[in-house]
Amino acid sequence: MTRPIFDSYLMVDWSAANTPRRGRDSIWLCHLVRHGNTLLAAAPENLATRQAAHERLRELLCTDLAQQRSVLVGCDFPFGYARGLAERLGLSRPAWRAVWDEIASRLQDGPDNANNRFDVATQLNARISGRAFPFWGCPTRKAAPCLAKTHHRRHEAEGLAERRLTDMRLRRLQPGWKLLGTGSAGSQALTGIPVVDLSVHRYRPTELRRGEGLSPGEGDCGTLCRSRPIGRARPGLRWRSRSECRRPLHRRG
Repeated sequence: MTRPIFDSYLMVDWSAANTPRRGRDSIWLCHLVRHGNTLLAAAPENLATRQAAHERLRELLCTDLAQQRSVLVGCDFPFGYARGLAERLGLSRPAWRAVWDEIASRLQDGPDNANNRFDVATQLNARISGRAFPFWGCPTRKAAPCLAKTHHRRHEAEGLAERRLTDMRLRRLQPGWKLLGTGSAGSQALTGIPVVDLSVHRYRPTELRRGEGLSPGEGDCGTLCRSRPIGRARPGLRWRSRSECRRPLHRRG
C-alpha cells in the first residue's frame, strides 16, 4: 500500500448560504489522519455557519500543529481568478494577495450567515468595467446596472478571460465569475476566501506559518509536499495517477 504523502488531510465542502443551514447546500468538513500507511477518517461534520466553520478549521489545524503533522487543506471553491483581474482593479502585486485583501475588505458576513456577496460583486464590477462585467448571476432583487442575472457575454470584448488555465483543462468547472446557478462556485469563493485567509493564512499563531503555502499563489511543489499546503479540492474528480486524471464523475443527490 502506498504511504500517504501527508500526515493529515482536511477537506471542506463550502456553502454561501444566507442563513444557518445543515444538510443540503451547507458546509461539510472531513478530517483524515494517517496511522502508519492508512488514513483514518473522523465522522464528517456538518457546520451550520461559516463562522462555526472558521472556528473549527482553526481548532483542527492547531491540533495537527501540536502533533507536528503535515497537513493538506482543500476547499471546493476557486482561490483565484483569470489573469488580469488585479490590474483591472488597479491593485499592486502580488496579484493574488491584493485580490484577496480587496474581497476581504468589502465582504460582510455575519454569525447568522447574512452576507453582502452580491453587493461586493456589484462594487467590483463597477470598478473593473463600470457595467455588469465580469461577475454575473444574482437573484432578481439584487440585479443592478453593474450586476446582471444572466451571462453578459463580454469577455472577449473586455479583454478579461472567462476561464483560468485550470478551468480550460477541466471544462466541467464553472468560471469564478458565476455567482448563482447550477455548478456555480463564485459565491463560495467570495465568502470562502476571507475565511481561508483568517483561518489558516493570515491571522494565526506564528507556529502555523511555518511551511504553510497556498496553491495557487505561494510555494513550489517540493515545498508544498513537506508542509501545510492549502488548495482547491474538486470532489467530482477521481485520480488515476499524479499526472493523469479520469473523466469527472457525476455525483448523485
